[in-house]
Amino acid sequence: MTLSEDGLFAVSAEDENAIALAVLSTWSAVHGLSMLIVDGKAGTTVGTDVLASGMLTIVLEGLRRR
Repeated sequence: MTLSEDGLFAVSAEDENAIALAVLSTWSAVHGLSMLIVDGKAGTTVGTDVLASGMLTIVLEGLRRR
């Protein structure tokens, strides 16, 4: 069972386009943060684990059903 099937995400389990957009958006955020870290452009001294955790929390909160 997926989080959309459980009703936890605001993306319908039957809406393939919405799921694809949610996946692409999340992948883009992860890729973007990764590239900023690799290129030394993250602009912070916070550890990469803190950056990754914080970014994923923000992305997942955005997907959460209200």
